[in-house]
Amino acid sequence: MHIRRLALALIAFVLGASHVDAQFGPSNPVAGENYHVEFGAIFWNTEPGIVLGSPALNLFSPAPIDFVEVLSLEKARFTEYRGVLKGGKHKLRVSRVPINFSKTVLPPDSVTLGGRTFPVTGPTSGEVAWDMFRIGYEYDFGKSDKAYIGFITEVKYNHVTANLSVPDLGATTTLQDVEVPAPQLGVVARVYPHKLVSITGEFTGFKVWSFLRSKLSDAETFEANFKDFEVYGTLSITRFLGVQGGYRSLSVDYIVDAETGDLSLKGPYFGGVVRF
Repeated sequence: MHIRRLALALIAFVLGASHVDAQFGPSNPVAGENYHVEFGAIFWNTEPGIVLGSPALNLFSPAPIDFVEVLSLEKARFTEYRGVLKGGKHKLRVSRVPINFSKTVLPPDSVTLGGRTFPVTGPTSGEVAWDMFRIGYEYDFGKSDKAYIGFITEVKYNHVTANLSVPDLGATTTLQDVEVPAPQLGVVARVYPHKLVSITGEFTGFKVWSFLRSKLSDAETFEANFKDFEVYGTLSITRFLGVQGGYRSLSVDYIVDAETGDLSLKGPYFGGVVRF
């Protein structure tokens, strides 16, 4: 409900700002900046880092479990959907990426839990699902025909679930089902070395301070620390169509009641955008 209200308020603000800032826009915008609405999809080839802790893990180990090590998880490709509503120097940004890692270890093999190695005589399986949605506002305070720099404020909403089944230990459990909302602040910059080619870099991050914890979560204990870095290039084939390629590194540490997580994703991506 709060995110919906925030989205509606941001949309109204950006649409109003488009009229106010029209007279201050670039005199001759390049193809990649001549739009009001932009939609994109990128295919992200990620290398995961997944360490989860939970009281439910006492069935397996008193220490947090490294899912990448236990299940020998490898790189995987996920699709992120993005949208931008632009009005002059103001932008409303939204994106969503559903992430899922799952694997079944079959005999003859072994798994290591809490420093102990167990032979696998039956299927051992695990799954981690991470659904990340973000909505934010960007203001490009420094803008010219072929470059801009701005600041970003946004909210990242994360829903993390994890399951682990080890029949050899007689245990199947849901490790986590937690929600981790967190505000973010950051900067973005873009330059055009050629009228059809842009290079963009951005960073957002935030550590949830104590006075925000009760406003973001009903959990008795809530801590979160996000870091999100991205650099990419865009080739505008036409004013309405472009292709992208870049690299992104995302990490989050959190404590929600007794549940802990240390998650990271990094790797290259490619995709495309359409503009109107």
